[in-house]
Amino acid sequence: MLKKFFILAMLFLSWNPESNARQWLVFFAKDGFFDGVLRQSFGHAYVGLIKEDTASKQNLLLACWGFYPKGGLQTSGIVGYMNGSIKNDWNSKREHSFIVEISEFELIACLHLKKLWEHKAYSLRANNCLHFLRNFGQIISRIKLPEGRYLLPSSYLNALRNNNRDIEYKGRINNILPKAYVVKMKKAKMYSKPKDHPLRKKAWFDFVTKKNKKETLTKI
Repeated sequence: MLKKFFILAMLFLSWNPESNARQWLVFFAKDGFFDGVLRQSFGHAYVGLIKEDTASKQNLLLACWGFYPKGGLQTSGIVGYMNGSIKNDWNSKREHSFIVEISEFELIACLHLKKLWEHKAYSLRANNCLHFLRNFGQIISRIKLPEGRYLLPSSYLNALRNNNRDIEYKGRINNILPKAYVVKMKKAKMYSKPKDHPLRKKAWFDFVTKKNKKETLTKI
């Protein structure tokens, strides 16, 4: 673990931002279900990363991640540990949120943290979606994390906001598009051009090269 953080620290020291684009880290939470007698769900917590695209004047949703028990919660995940999984939470309800503007340096840290969580086990008691969200908060040194234990993600997020009113981003972030959608649209635009267009030729060259490389590796 220390080796990974050392490598990450060296990457930060050598990082040189290419633009003055802004970026934001968003903490999300959604409410659970309570039928008046039993609590059916405690809710969910997840994070999002948004980066400004200065060329298109749009904001790209680089990521929207939540940490889940892989294949659904099992007994092992309640009393102990089971395999965990990071899923795309773009379509989840955004009932509660807290936004903070971050640096390019901090954005890269968040991307690397996600990589570390890809290999973590899930535990309802000790390593759940709320621990995942809290870990992202620990990356931003100026964020004051709530102390104590919180059962509901929404309660934790409200406490997080109350602790950090002075750094909360209160502006509007307009024209947010998922990065995958933007890439898809660019490809569609590329293939709408004539076959002899340079972009079409390059796209075909890239496709054939990738295909040949894959076939070669399969044969080996």
